[in-house]
Amino acid sequence: MFDTIFGMPAHPLMVHAPVVLIPLAVLAAVVYALVPPLRQRVGWVLVLASLGGAATAFAAVQSGQTFAAKLQTSARLNEHGNLGLNVRNFAILLAVVSLVIVGVDASRRGRATFAPSGDSDGYTYQRPRSGGMLMGVVSVVLSIGLLASAGVALYYVVRTGHTGALMVWGNKSG
Repeated sequence: MFDTIFGMPAHPLMVHAPVVLIPLAVLAAVVYALVPPLRQRVGWVLVLASLGGAATAFAAVQSGQTFAAKLQTSARLNEHGNLGLNVRNFAILLAVVSLVIVGVDASRRGRATFAPSGDSDGYTYQRPRSGGMLMGVVSVVLSIGLLASAGVALYYVVRTGHTGALMVWGNKSG
């Protein structure tokens, strides 16, 4: 299943999706965590990119294991494989944290109310009364977890890509 695509080894082709989707999810996570007014607009991008990144990282690991079985084992290949497993694991963690934080924030927004006021607008936004502070603390903790999992996932994408490039291209320059 994860062996070849159009007669070519699947792994070198499949790695491009998580290499694009995970950094996109990281960018969305940074905006989501640090710019709360944009959360409602960025949330769906965060969820889709992180789920896509996790799914494609899983596929890249599966195809990499199939591909590695056909290659001569080396320390660099083992390192690359272990780093790839870390990409998959932290991409999954990023997806889970993304789903949870977007769900919590959607719940908070759903519990907010608009009450009549004496202003010309007619209505004012009121934060939910029950559990609002607790949900705010949970949101801050989840934001920190989101940024941490995003940072670690990005770190492993870069390290894994670097070791893969070294195996293919070596230390050639020019």
